Amino acid sequence: MTHIKFTLSHLAVLLGSLLIFAALFFQYHPFGGIYLPLSAGEIEQHAYEMADDLQLDNAQLLPSVEIRRNLALVRQLQAEKGLPGSNRLLREGVPGYYWQVYWRERENGGDFDDGEVEDGVFIPLSKQRWSLDPHGKLLGFQRLLDDSLKLPRLSQPEAAALARDFVARYSPFPDLNDGTLTVREDSIAETKQQVSPAAGEDKKAEQNLNYQVGKGWEYQDGKKTERENRTDYEFRWTTRDATSGDDIDITVKVAGNLVSSFSTDYKVPKIYSKKSDSSVAEITSILLVLLIGIVTIVLAFKRWRAYELSFGFALGMGGLVAVLFGIFMYMELPSGMGWTILLPLLIAPPFVGGALVMVWAVGDSLGREVWPEKFISLDLIRNGYWLHSKIGESLIRGITLGAVSGAVVLLLTRIIDPFLRLQYIHPDQDTFIFLHSGSPFLTFIGWNGFTGIYTLTTLMLLLMGLLRKRFSSPIILLAVPAVLLVMSNKGNILPLWVGMPIEIIATLAVIWAFYRFDILTAFWALFTALTINPAASLFGIGNSGHLASGWVVAAFGGLLLIYAIVTFWGSDRITDYQRIAPAFAKNITERQRLQRELEIARDVQMSFLPAVNPDVHNLDIAARCIPALEVGGDYYDFVELEGNRLGVVIGDVSGKGTQAAFYMTLTKGFWRALANASDSPAEVLTKLNKLFYDNVKRGVFISMVYGIFDLESGILTLARAGHNPVVMHKGQELNMERIHPRGLALGMEKGVRFGQVIQEVKIPFQLGDLFIFYTDGFTEAMDKNKLEYGEERFEAAILNNSQGTAETVMNAVFKDVKLFAGKAEQHDDMTIVVVKIGESGITRPDPASTPAPHAALPPDLP
Repeated sequence: MTHIKFTLSHLAVLLGSLLIFAALFFQYHPFGGIYLPLSAGEIEQHAYEMADDLQLDNAQLLPSVEIRRNLALVRQLQAEKGLPGSNRLLREGVPGYYWQVYWRERENGGDFDDGEVEDGVFIPLSKQRWSLDPHGKLLGFQRLLDDSLKLPRLSQPEAAALARDFVARYSPFPDLNDGTLTVREDSIAETKQQVSPAAGEDKKAEQNLNYQVGKGWEYQDGKKTERENRTDYEFRWTTRDATSGDDIDITVKVAGNLVSSFSTDYKVPKIYSKKSDSSVAEITSILLVLLIGIVTIVLAFKRWRAYELSFGFALGMGGLVAVLFGIFMYMELPSGMGWTILLPLLIAPPFVGGALVMVWAVGDSLGREVWPEKFISLDLIRNGYWLHSKIGESLIRGITLGAVSGAVVLLLTRIIDPFLRLQYIHPDQDTFIFLHSGSPFLTFIGWNGFTGIYTLTTLMLLLMGLLRKRFSSPIILLAVPAVLLVMSNKGNILPLWVGMPIEIIATLAVIWAFYRFDILTAFWALFTALTINPAASLFGIGNSGHLASGWVVAAFGGLLLIYAIVTFWGSDRITDYQRIAPAFAKNITERQRLQRELEIARDVQMSFLPAVNPDVHNLDIAARCIPALEVGGDYYDFVELEGNRLGVVIGDVSGKGTQAAFYMTLTKGFWRALANASDSPAEVLTKLNKLFYDNVKRGVFISMVYGIFDLESGILTLARAGHNPVVMHKGQELNMERIHPRGLALGMEKGVRFGQVIQEVKIPFQLGDLFIFYTDGFTEAMDKNKLEYGEERFEAAILNNSQGTAETVMNAVFKDVKLFAGKAEQHDDMTIVVVKIGESGITRPDPASTPAPHAALPPDLP
C-alpha cells in the first residue's frame, strides 16, 4: 500500500510537470523554435546532388554536416517579438538555425590534393564550405580558387545572368524579378556605366541590362577584377525580410564562368551582435576546476593514509564515464574517417574516465563520512540487488524532480516574459550537437550520462560533502552549489538579474534530490533535467528521423519507470545496509565512532573545569583551557574557603590525549577532597602526591601550583609542585617577577623526599597587582620554523596589557601566541588563570613583619 501511494503521488507530479512543460515548451524554450524538415542525412544527400548539379568533383569526398545558429538574429527576434513570437517566426522560415556543410576526404578527413587542373575547371570540394537553410537552400557558398586558375572570360551582363541564375536555383530567393527587392538609386547609373559599350560590350547587352532594371532588380555593385587568366565580378542586391523586418544583403562573386562565392547577410542591429560577457562563468569554471583539483589531491593523501579510500568502485565509475564519453565522441565524429577514428577514441575517453576515478574515490569517501545514507541505493546496485525497492524509489523521484526542474524554468519564463521580453539563449554552439547526430538517443545517453556523473561527483559528493562537514544549515548546503552551477553555465536567460534567479530556483530541485534523498535520485534528476529540453525539441523539428529519435527517448524514460515500478512488487532481500557497505566505509565508521567517543570525553573533561569564574569581591578573574587534542591533561580549578579566601590551582599531567585526561580527572577529585581540609597549600600538595603516587603507574606525573588568596590579610600563600612559576606584576612597577618556590612534581616520589623539598611562600598583594598561573603550552608554543615562543615574549605580552582587565590580559596572551605560531599546529595544551587585585579596602599587613616575596627563596631543585 505504501508503494502504491508513493507511485501514484509521484506519477501525478510527474504527469503535471510534463503537461506544463509540453504546453509551454514550443513557445518559451529556444529549442522550441528549431524547425529542420530535412535531417542531417538528407542534407548530406542534398549536398551531393547540388555538387553533381554544379559539376563539382566529389568522388573522393564526403560532406560533414553541423547545425549552426545565427545568434544575433535569434536574439533580435526574441527581444523584439518576445519568446513566443520569435519561436513562431523561426519555425516559419527565418533562418536563425541553418546547416553548415564541410567537405573532406573519405579516408582521413584532411584536405584533398588539388592535383592538376583539367581544362581549367577542376575545383576540389575540399576547398568549399556551404551554408544551407532548414529546407536545403543555400545561404552561403564558398570555394577557394587560386588567382592563377584559368577560366573562360565572361562579360558583365553574362556574369550577372550567371549569378542571378545561381541565386534563383539554389537560394531561398527564387526570383530576383519578383519586385520585392530594392536597390540604391545611386548604384544603377554607376552599374550602367560599367557595362556600357565603351567597356567593349555590344548594344544587345546594354538592352538586356535595361530590361533587368525595369523588372525591379539590380546589382548594387558591379565590381570587376581583371586577372591574368580570367575576369572576376562581385554583385550585390538588397532585400527586406518580410517577417523580421531586417535588410538582407545578397552577395555573389563570379570567377570566370563559375560562381565562387554566395552569401546572405541579415543586417541585424549591432546591439544584438554584441557578444555576451561570459567572463564570470569562465572564471567560476576555472576556479571550480582548480578547487576540485586541489581538494582532491589533499583529501586523497589524507584518506589514503587512513585506509579510507578505495579505488575499486571508482575504477568502475571511471570506466563507465569513459564508455559514455566514447559513445558521445563516436556519434559526433564525422562518418567515413576509417581507422583514424580510433586515435581520438583511444585517447580522450580514458583520460576523461581516469580523471573521474580520483575525484570519485575522494568524493565517495567524504560523502560516506558526512551522510552515509545517501549511498544505500548505490551499494544495492554494486552488490547486485537490482530489484530492491529503494532503487525504484530513487529512480521515480529523480525523474520526477528532473521534470519539475524543466517545468519550473518554463513556467517562470512564461510569467515574466510579457513584462520584460526575456532572451533565452544557450550560449554554447555545442548545445545543438544532437541535431546533426546520427542517433540523438545515443548522443543523449553519452553526453548527459557523462555530464551527470561528473556534476554529481564534483558538485554534490565533493563540494556538498565539504560544506556538510562545516555547516548544518540547509540554506547553505542548497544555495551554494546551485549558485555555482548556474554561474558556471554562462547564463541562459537574459537579463541575468532575472535569469539567474529563475535558473537557481530550477536548479534547486536537482540539488534537493541529493540533499533530501540519495545519490541515485540526484543522478536521475540531473540526467532528466539535461535531457528533457533537447528531447522535447525532437517532436517539433519536422522530420521523421528526429521524431523517431524523440519517441525512442520517451520509450527509454517509460521503460525506466516500468522497471522502477517492478521493484515494488517483490519483497526486499536485504535490510541491513551496513552489511553491503564497502570495507573502507567501515573504516570511516570506526573512525567516526572513536572521534565521537573523544568528543564525549572532551565534553566530560570540560565539564570538570569551572563553568564560570568565581565572583569574588576585590578579585578580577579570567581563565581558559584549550587542549591540543580532543582531550588533554591540563587542569585548573577554584575553591572558595572560609575567611574570605579563594584557592586557585593549575596543573599539567605528563603526556596528552585520553590518558592524560583520565589522570587529570582523578587529580581533580583528590584535590577537591583535600582543599577544604587544610589552610596550607604545601600540606595539600603533599597529601595529594601520596594519593597520586599510590593510584597511578610509574612514569606518570603531574606538575601543579596551588595558591590561596586571603582577601582579609592581603596575602597570597603559594606552593609549587614542579610547575611553571607564577608570574606577578606589581601595579606600579615596570617589570615582571616570577614566583617559583621549590617543589617536586606529583607522582615522582612516594612522599618523604617530596615533603622535605616542597616550600610554601607568602606574597603580599595590593590594588592593581596581577598574578598569572599558566602551563608550558604557552612558552613552548612553536612557529613553523620550530622556534619557541619563550618566557620573554609571554611576559612582554602580559606587561603590555597589564593595565587592562584580567580578560584583556588573557586574550592578549592568546592572540600574541597565535600570531607568533601562525599556521603551525598546536602541540601542547594551553591553560591560563589571570587574577587581578581589584578594589581597595584590603587589610594591609605590617611590611616589617612580612618577608620579601622571592629574594630570600632558595633556587629550584634541578
